[in-house]
Amino acid sequence: PDEIVVVDWHLTNHNLHQNELPSGVALIRGGEDKLLGVGIENVFLVGFHGAVGTPPKYAHSFSYVIKDLVVNGKKSAGESTVWAYTAGSVGVPIALLTGDRFAIEEVISLGLETVCVDTKSEWGAVSPASKHKGIELAAEQALTKNVKPLSSPSPFVVKFSFKSLKMALHFPSKYFDRREGEYFVIEKPTAYEAYDIFHNKVGLYIRSMMLGHKLLSIFERKCKTQEKALT
Repeated sequence: PDEIVVVDWHLTNHNLHQNELPSGVALIRGGEDKLLGVGIENVFLVGFHGAVGTPPKYAHSFSYVIKDLVVNGKKSAGESTVWAYTAGSVGVPIALLTGDRFAIEEVISLGLETVCVDTKSEWGAVSPASKHKGIELAAEQALTKNVKPLSSPSPFVVKFSFKSLKMALHFPSKYFDRREGEYFVIEKPTAYEAYDIFHNKVGLYIRSMMLGHKLLSIFERKCKTQEKALT
């Protein structure tokens, strides 16, 4: 590829440092959806996990406060599904996915030919170096496989519910189109537009309501200070 862009968007978006990446690799914190329409040819999803409702204790869909996430009628959808539809809506394929087997099964269920690497469930005592080598080989395969993007219907519908009654009661009406029982419904012409609302608006609401959000802000400032000291 002519250019590689790494998007750090987990938790506070401060999990990586620029000086730890190879020369010429750009690092962006958040705003991942804005990159899809500016020449990105392939998306690699790295370190993904099972959706809410799958067995692992760490399983969730974007946030642990989400009780259920329904995408195109599919209950217990995860981040892999949302990303596949979002990228696909602008003609970009998910070429590679690394993570647990539940995230992999989710992508396979969509009919995609994404190259997948199970980094949690089946590696056992395999060394980190061997895992890294396996991912490198998979990445090379992904770039030559010509994976097709996932087509998405229009309108695109995302439904979600909260575990907390308080969060449901205070959720701003401007962030959703209608209610269906306990579910809040976002319906937009494309998956890209639906993701923009769900991730940026709903995500902002969740972060503002979560107990301990001030601690996250403190952690984020600390990471920025550490990064500045390293550069």
